Amino acid sequence: MTTGYSSTDISHEIARRNFKRFLDFVRVQNTDLDSEPDMVFQKWPHLMQAADILELHRLVVFLKARQIGITWLMASYALWVAVFHAGAVVLILSKGEGEAKVFLRRIKFIYGLLPEEMKIAVSVDSATEFGFETTAKIQALPATEDAGRSETATLVIQDEADYHKHLEANYAAVRPTIDGGGQHIMAST
Repeated sequence: MTTGYSSTDISHEIARRNFKRFLDFVRVQNTDLDSEPDMVFQKWPHLMQAADILELHRLVVFLKARQIGITWLMASYALWVAVFHAGAVVLILSKGEGEAKVFLRRIKFIYGLLPEEMKIAVSVDSATEFGFETTAKIQALPATEDAGRSETATLVIQDEADYHKHLEANYAAVRPTIDGGGQHIMAST
Protein backbone atom coordinates (compact mmCIF):
# COMPACT_ATOMS: atom_id res chain seq x y z
CA MET A 1 0.00 0.00 0.00
CA THR A 2 1.37 3.40 -0.94
CA THR A 3 0.46 6.67 0.73
CA GLY A 4 1.56 9.10 -1.96
CA TYR A 5 4.14 10.56 0.41
CA SER A 6 7.86 10.00 -0.01
CA SER A 7 10.11 9.13 2.91
CA THR A 8 11.58 12.64 2.53
CA ASP A 9 8.11 14.19 2.94
CA ILE A 10 7.53 12.11 6.05
CA SER A 11 10.96 13.02 7.50
CA HIS A 12 10.28 16.71 6.97
CA GLU A 13 6.84 16.46 8.57
CA ILE A 14 8.35 14.74 11.60
CA ALA A 15 11.01 17.50 11.81
CA ARG A 16 8.25 20.12 11.67
CA ARG A 17 6.55 18.53 14.67
CA ASN A 18 9.64 17.61 16.69
CA PHE A 19 12.59 19.90 17.32
CA LYS A 20 15.02 17.08 18.07
CA ARG A 21 14.21 15.51 14.69
CA PHE A 22 14.68 18.91 13.03
CA LEU A 23 18.26 18.84 14.31
CA ASP A 24 18.89 15.93 11.92
CA PHE A 25 18.77 18.52 9.10
CA VAL A 26 20.85 21.22 10.82
CA ARG A 27 24.37 22.04 9.69
CA VAL A 28 26.58 24.42 11.66
CA GLN A 29 29.75 26.34 10.92
CA ASN A 30 32.93 24.40 11.43
CA THR A 31 35.69 26.44 13.04
CA ASP A 32 38.36 23.88 12.10
CA LEU A 33 40.15 25.58 9.20
CA ASP A 34 41.51 22.25 7.90
CA SER A 35 38.11 20.79 7.10
CA GLU A 36 34.77 21.59 5.46
CA PRO A 37 33.17 24.98 6.31
CA ASP A 38 30.04 23.31 7.68
CA MET A 39 29.25 20.12 9.53
CA VAL A 40 26.25 18.16 10.73
CA PHE A 41 24.91 19.33 14.10
CA GLN A 42 26.34 17.01 16.75
CA LYS A 43 23.56 15.57 18.90
CA TRP A 44 25.69 15.24 22.00
CA PRO A 45 23.85 13.93 25.09
CA HIS A 46 23.99 17.30 26.92
CA LEU A 47 22.46 19.02 23.87
CA MET A 48 19.67 16.45 23.60
CA GLN A 49 18.95 16.93 27.30
CA ALA A 50 18.84 20.70 26.68
CA ALA A 51 16.50 20.14 23.70
CA ASP A 52 14.18 18.15 25.97
CA ILE A 53 14.17 21.06 28.41
CA LEU A 54 13.29 23.49 25.60
CA GLU A 55 10.30 21.34 24.65
CA LEU A 56 9.01 21.09 28.25
CA HIS A 57 9.55 24.47 29.88
CA ARG A 58 8.59 28.06 29.10
CA LEU A 59 11.24 29.68 31.29
CA VAL A 60 14.70 28.21 30.79
CA VAL A 61 18.08 29.30 32.12
CA PHE A 62 21.25 27.65 30.81
CA LEU A 63 24.63 28.09 32.44
CA LYS A 64 26.92 27.28 29.56
CA ALA A 65 30.57 26.86 28.83
CA ARG A 66 32.17 27.86 25.58
CA GLN A 67 32.38 25.44 22.66
CA ILE A 68 29.70 23.01 23.88
CA GLY A 69 27.08 23.81 21.24
CA ILE A 70 24.38 25.57 23.30
CA THR A 71 24.40 28.72 21.17
CA TRP A 72 24.03 26.65 17.98
CA LEU A 73 21.22 24.71 19.67
CA MET A 74 19.42 27.96 20.58
CA ALA A 75 19.92 29.33 17.05
CA SER A 76 18.46 26.10 15.63
CA TYR A 77 15.53 26.31 18.04
CA ALA A 78 14.82 29.95 17.14
CA LEU A 79 14.76 29.02 13.44
CA TRP A 80 12.56 25.97 14.06
CA VAL A 81 10.03 28.11 15.93
CA ALA A 82 9.95 30.73 13.17
CA VAL A 83 9.85 28.35 10.20
CA PHE A 84 7.28 25.93 11.55
CA HIS A 85 5.00 28.25 13.53
CA ALA A 86 3.24 30.80 11.33
CA GLY A 87 3.14 34.25 12.88
CA ALA A 88 5.80 33.46 15.48
CA VAL A 89 7.84 36.38 16.78
CA VAL A 90 11.32 35.46 18.00
CA LEU A 91 13.43 38.08 19.77
CA ILE A 92 17.15 37.58 20.22
CA LEU A 93 18.60 39.92 22.84
CA SER A 94 22.38 40.05 22.95
CA LYS A 95 24.83 42.17 24.92
CA GLY A 96 25.33 44.56 22.00
CA GLU A 97 24.24 45.10 18.42
CA GLY A 98 27.29 43.29 17.03
CA GLU A 99 26.63 40.19 19.11
CA ALA A 100 22.94 40.24 18.13
CA LYS A 101 23.87 40.35 14.45
CA VAL A 102 26.32 37.45 14.88
CA PHE A 103 23.58 35.36 16.50
CA LEU A 104 21.20 36.12 13.63
CA ARG A 105 23.92 35.21 11.11
CA ARG A 106 24.10 31.77 12.74
CA ILE A 107 20.36 31.36 12.24
CA LYS A 108 20.65 32.40 8.58
CA PHE A 109 23.58 30.02 8.10
CA ILE A 110 21.47 27.12 9.36
CA TYR A 111 18.52 28.18 7.19
CA GLY A 112 20.71 28.43 4.10
CA LEU A 113 21.76 24.79 4.42
CA LEU A 114 18.33 23.30 5.13
CA PRO A 115 16.85 21.07 2.44
CA GLU A 116 14.93 23.24 -0.05
CA GLU A 117 11.67 21.44 0.80
CA MET A 118 11.92 22.67 4.41
CA LYS A 119 12.42 26.33 3.52
CA ILE A 120 9.65 28.87 3.31
CA ALA A 121 9.70 32.14 1.42
CA VAL A 122 11.77 34.87 3.07
CA SER A 123 10.12 38.29 3.21
CA VAL A 124 12.77 40.27 5.14
CA ASP A 125 16.49 39.62 5.23
CA SER A 126 18.48 42.36 6.95
CA ALA A 127 21.31 42.46 9.46
CA THR A 128 18.81 42.59 12.35
CA GLU A 129 15.68 40.84 11.05
CA PHE A 130 14.87 37.62 9.23
CA GLY A 131 11.21 37.32 8.30
CA PHE A 132 9.04 34.88 6.39
CA GLU A 133 5.91 35.18 4.27
CA THR A 134 4.03 33.33 7.03
CA THR A 135 4.50 36.58 9.01
CA ALA A 136 6.90 34.80 11.37
CA LYS A 137 10.05 36.76 12.09
CA ILE A 138 13.26 36.73 14.06
CA GLN A 139 14.61 40.05 15.33
CA ALA A 140 18.10 40.51 16.75
CA LEU A 141 18.36 43.37 19.23
CA PRO A 142 21.02 44.77 21.54
CA ALA A 143 19.96 44.49 25.18
CA THR A 144 19.24 48.18 25.63
CA GLU A 145 16.95 49.40 28.40
CA ASP A 146 13.89 49.33 26.10
CA ALA A 147 14.71 46.14 24.14
CA GLY A 148 11.73 43.83 23.83
CA ARG A 149 9.24 46.33 25.20
CA SER A 150 7.19 46.80 22.03
CA GLU A 151 6.48 43.17 21.10
CA THR A 152 4.77 40.22 22.69
CA ALA A 153 6.99 37.47 21.39
CA THR A 154 6.51 33.76 20.96
CA LEU A 155 10.11 33.17 22.01
CA VAL A 156 12.73 35.41 23.62
CA ILE A 157 16.37 34.34 23.80
CA GLN A 158 18.79 36.34 25.92
CA ASP A 159 22.26 35.14 24.98
CA GLU A 160 25.07 35.87 27.45
CA ALA A 161 22.41 37.27 29.78
CA ASP A 162 24.79 37.87 32.70
CA TYR A 163 26.53 40.50 30.59
CA HIS A 164 23.37 42.46 29.74
CA LYS A 165 23.57 45.88 31.38
CA HIS A 166 19.77 46.09 31.62
CA LEU A 167 18.96 42.45 32.41
CA GLU A 168 16.23 43.19 34.96
CA ALA A 169 14.56 45.82 32.75
CA ASN A 170 14.72 43.43 29.76
CA TYR A 171 13.19 40.63 31.79
CA ALA A 172 10.37 42.93 32.91
CA ALA A 173 9.83 44.05 29.31
CA VAL A 174 9.51 40.52 27.95
CA ARG A 175 7.61 39.08 30.93
CA PRO A 176 4.30 39.35 28.98
CA THR A 177 5.79 36.77 26.58
CA ILE A 178 5.88 34.20 29.37
CA ASP A 179 2.55 35.28 30.82
CA GLY A 180 0.96 35.01 27.37
CA GLY A 181 2.14 31.43 26.88
CA GLY A 182 5.43 32.19 25.13
CA GLN A 183 8.90 31.01 26.04
CA HIS A 184 11.92 32.80 27.50
CA ILE A 185 15.42 31.37 27.38
CA MET A 186 18.42 32.89 29.12
CA ALA A 187 21.90 31.53 28.60
CA SER A 188 25.25 32.75 29.81
CA THR A 189 28.81 31.65 30.43
